Amino acid sequence: MEWGPMVLFGREQEMERVLAVVRDPRDSALAIIGGHGIGKSSVLAGIPNLHNYKTVLLRVNSSESGWPLSGLTAVLNGLDDPALSQILGKFNDPSAEGADFSAISSMLLSALHDRSAPRTVIAVDDADQMDSASRVVIGFLARRLASTGIVLITSMRKEEYESPLAGLPTLHLSNLSHGNTVKMLEAIPGATISTAAIHAVATATQGVPLASIELHKELVQRQLQGKYAMPIPLHWKGSFESDLELSVVGLSSCARQALDLLSLSYRSSIDVLEELPVDLRPGVDEIIAAGVAVHSGSYVRIQNQMLRAHVFSAMSPEARLANHRLLADAAATKDPLAWPWHVSHTAARRDTSFGLLRFAVELVRAEETEFAVEYIERALTINPWEAETAARLTTIAEVLFSRGEFVHAKRYLDWAQSIARSRALTLRLTGLDFQIELMRGNSVRPSMVLRLVKEFGHHDPAFSACLLSIAALYVSEHWELGEAHHLLQHAEPFLGDASGETLAVNRRAQLLAAAVGGTSRESPGRQTVPATTLRHRCF
Repeated sequence: MEWGPMVLFGREQEMERVLAVVRDPRDSALAIIGGHGIGKSSVLAGIPNLHNYKTVLLRVNSSESGWPLSGLTAVLNGLDDPALSQILGKFNDPSAEGADFSAISSMLLSALHDRSAPRTVIAVDDADQMDSASRVVIGFLARRLASTGIVLITSMRKEEYESPLAGLPTLHLSNLSHGNTVKMLEAIPGATISTAAIHAVATATQGVPLASIELHKELVQRQLQGKYAMPIPLHWKGSFESDLELSVVGLSSCARQALDLLSLSYRSSIDVLEELPVDLRPGVDEIIAAGVAVHSGSYVRIQNQMLRAHVFSAMSPEARLANHRLLADAAATKDPLAWPWHVSHTAARRDTSFGLLRFAVELVRAEETEFAVEYIERALTINPWEAETAARLTTIAEVLFSRGEFVHAKRYLDWAQSIARSRALTLRLTGLDFQIELMRGNSVRPSMVLRLVKEFGHHDPAFSACLLSIAALYVSEHWELGEAHHLLQHAEPFLGDASGETLAVNRRAQLLAAAVGGTSRESPGRQTVPATTLRHRCF
């Protein structure tokens, strides 16, 4: 599979800023700042699509950084202006030590002012890796390009205040939002992984575009299409390894040991860490002070999930097992929530997966969805196909749905459907599937709801009443009055078991159907039952 360059998503404001610089004759330079993989090259590659001026795109070759003026020569060659290119030839050896760079700079600036060519945009990617001599000359010119018709846009990993390129107007690229990261990954052609896996990638990489693409590619190669549990943490060997290692290279051995232990779980209790036979407090304090970990309440966790994955994957399997055992022993009395997590990595116990799923429900209700997903995926790794797993996944899917977490709810609903054996459970799952589709704005055929209730409705009358009432309300909103009356008619036998909320929805559906059909003067109100309320109706 071919993987092309990153497509721009969520960079509208940044591109508007670049276009403003290109168009404004008072502006002459802009430095785009951002770390590895943040999308600097993609922004520069998109510049020619913004305007009709000539654009010279140049990516610096870091292997030439030891050749004085190699970068400047490449820029001048890209301009394709003989008068500019000949200037370097007027010096006996402009690349030699002691070359008069001020004279070169002055002559080039004069030539640019005399140049009659139309406005030209020069985009230099990785300008901070250019040879130092070129940076001196280009830095001098960049601050004096006004009225020359030249616009210089560079990209650099960081802003170095002593660099010759310092002082230019800057545009700092931030990480993509979760939604834009998902859109970017969904736009990759020919790659198929589950929607839930795409969202997991966006979460794990925290919106770094290149990291998201690399991890996505790794999961595609593993053919992770929703049929298998996701590995926790999501880790891969990519272009970020050296940067991640560099971010912790100066830590003490105690801090590295603490980091290893923290990488084994989403968060770790301070009480558990203090229960270990080695004193890790200095190491924990060190990584918190360094910004590597964050302390919240009685817990501490690694802030960057990419770093957590890097540290985790660097440990040997033997070290991971030994550390999990240490933490499991300490968590037995100090952190009951963490105990089944660590035990699940040390012993093949069937009941451990059920404990993880039980705690996952609590975590979702506490709005700790990201944490809960790790517990669920671990449980599915251990015990994916048992009937009890299906029942617990159904509860999890319902709670996720009630919190508006449709992507995760759909993943665990689909998984539970594939292993459910109970008719009552089948009713709950299929009904929940209908509700998710309705909440997403998709259409659901009323005949499918009726068929489901006719076959399985007697197993859970209260749920059937709720499902039929919600379906009637939605089809009434779409003026499908015949279908609405049909659904309401079938709901009547179940209303004796319905909850107060279901009765309210049913009444609302009746009023709306009557008002739309012109058979009632009683107003159903300007708004129907809010979507956030409907998510709570059937469970």
